[in-house]
Amino acid sequence: MPIRSYIVLCLCLFGSIAPVKATSLYAQPVDNSGQKCEKATQIQERRDNIPAHLLKAVSLAESGRWDKKSRVNVAWPWTVTSGGEGRFYDSQEEAIAEVEILITSGVENIDVGCMQINLKYHPDAFETLDQAFNPSVNAAYAAKFLKQKFDQSGSWTKAVGLYHSATPEKGTAYARKVTRLWQEQNGKAAKEQKQTVDEPQKYQKSLVDSARTNKLNEAFRQRISSKRKLMRVSSGNRISVADRRRAELDSWRGNVSAGVHLQQVAAERKAEIARRNKAQTEKLKKGSKDFASRRRSQLEDWRKNRLLNNL
Repeated sequence: MPIRSYIVLCLCLFGSIAPVKATSLYAQPVDNSGQKCEKATQIQERRDNIPAHLLKAVSLAESGRWDKKSRVNVAWPWTVTSGGEGRFYDSQEEAIAEVEILITSGVENIDVGCMQINLKYHPDAFETLDQAFNPSVNAAYAAKFLKQKFDQSGSWTKAVGLYHSATPEKGTAYARKVTRLWQEQNGKAAKEQKQTVDEPQKYQKSLVDSARTNKLNEAFRQRISSKRKLMRVSSGNRISVADRRRAELDSWRGNVSAGVHLQQVAAERKAEIARRNKAQTEKLKKGSKDFASRRRSQLEDWRKNRLLNNL
C-alpha cells in the first residue's frame, strides 16, 4: 500500500477524517475540484460523439452535490458509494483510503468517481485506484460504456437506463431523472449563449491628447511638403518620371553595394574567428600531448625509484 494511502487510512480509522454523505441536497463548501468532472465529460462528449451535456447529466445523477454558496449542483470526483450509501471526500487520497478500507473489509459492491463506475461489475475498467478516481479516465470509461448501450438499443434514453441497471423499472426511473437534468443543462447552456450574443460590446474610453495629435499632424504635413519640394526643380517644373526612376535606381544600387560590402566584412570576420578557433584548438591539443608526455615520464621515474628502493 502506498505510504500516503496508509497515512490517510490510519486517519480514517481513528476518525480524523469526516466524510460527507453523498446527497445533492447537502450544503457543503466546494472548491475547484467540482469543475474536474464537468471538464472531463465535455471532452468525452466531443470525442465520442455523445449529445452535448448528456454525459454531464449522467455525472450529476451519479455524483452530484449541492454547493450552497454558488447555488449549483456539481459532480464530485472524490465520491464513494457502497451499499446504497454514498460519501463525498475532500481529496482523492481520502477517497482511495475509503475504498481500500471497504475492500479490506470484504466489500465488493463499490461505486467510484465522477461517473460512479462499479468496481464489482467492471473489474477491468481501471488498473489502479488512482485511475479510478482520475476524472478523465473515469469519464472516458463511462462514455465508452454508454456508447455500447446506445449501439445495442439505438436510443440515448434507453442507453442511459441500461447504464444504470438492466432491470427495466430501475433503468426507466433513472433515465427520467437524467433526462430532467439533461434538459436543465441544455436550457442553461442556451440561456448563457443568448446572453453572450445579446450583450452589447463594451469599449474602453480614453482621453484624447490634443496637443500630441496636433504635433503629429504638423510633422506629417511637413513630410508631405518636403516630398513635394523634391519633386520640383528650381525653375518650377516637375522632375520627369525618368529622372525620378534614375534617382530611385541609384539609391537602390547604393544600398545593394553597401549590403554587399557588409556581407564581405561579415565573411572576413567569420573567417578570422574560424582561424582563431582552429589555432586555439591546435594549441590545446598540443598542450594535452605535452601534459600526457610529462605524466608518462613522471610515472616511469616513480616506477624506477620504487624498484630501486625495494632492492
